[in-house]
Amino acid sequence: MSRLPFARSVTIMVDGMDQAKFGYLRDECMSAKDFSSFNRPRLHVIGALAHGHFTFFAVSEADMPKDSNLNADLLSHMLDLLARRGLHMDMMEVIVQSDNCIREVKNNTLMRLLGTLVGKRRLRRAELRQLMTGHSHEDLDQVFGRLAAYLASHNSVHTPQEFLAHKKRFLSEPGCRP
Repeated sequence: MSRLPFARSVTIMVDGMDQAKFGYLRDECMSAKDFSSFNRPRLHVIGALAHGHFTFFAVSEADMPKDSNLNADLLSHMLDLLARRGLHMDMMEVIVQSDNCIREVKNNTLMRLLGTLVGKRRLRRAELRQLMTGHSHEDLDQVFGRLAAYLASHNSVHTPQEFLAHKKRFLSEPGCRP
């Protein structure tokens, strides 16, 4: 329903990507034995997919908390982007789907946010759904897998800004993703 232009429902999938894929410095010289014990900095990457509308990635440094507050900010930003695209959010049902992780989405913070938005009539209705353990997000996991393969094909990544540049190219090149 979310993909149909006249639908009054939007499904948003949210998940964090495996941090091991976002370690930097990445370079051929780092594969030398002398560097094998180095701890490389990692980036937090949260992906969100608003079915029929857009794919969104939030990237932050590893020392930033990856918690429910970050996910509430991400969800609020996505709802704002949907409203800017012309959706009348006060008439929309929003379904947020995530994995079964208590830390990020399955908690009171997001329930309170969605409850407040419905109570203030910013949304018509909202649901927060968690998939069973051992699930696969299917769509979002496929995007993560393709992004990881795209990043693996670029051996030289030295800074977070270079990761962002590769991510932007991945999203903009039609041959990279479905």
